Amino acid sequence: MIAQKQTYSNLTIHLDGSTFVGCHFVNCVLVYSATLPVHMNGCSFEGGRFEFGGAAANTVSFMTGFYQGGGQCKALIEQTFEGIRQGQTKSRRVSDTSVTS
Repeated sequence: MIAQKQTYSNLTIHLDGSTFVGCHFVNCVLVYSATLPVHMNGCSFEGGRFEFGGAAANTVSFMTGFYQGGGQCKALIEQTFEGIRQGQTKSRRVSDTSVTS
């Protein structure tokens, strides 16, 4: 789906595979499952929340458990979020990796 300059209110929106340009989201539940890329450009948000499904939920669950492990585990997750704040994440997508036999 490609949406431009739309306003969404009080909806559950599945983000995977969609492009949103200049859209406004009001009290929406944004669901990301990590099955396809999502593109958002110039969007605004009032209230609402994220929910995660599939591979994205697995990632959040893994990071939550790791964080709750405390000590160095917690520090690694904090470092990851600091990298996100700084725009310096080092993430790999399946398409970024190659398999050789």
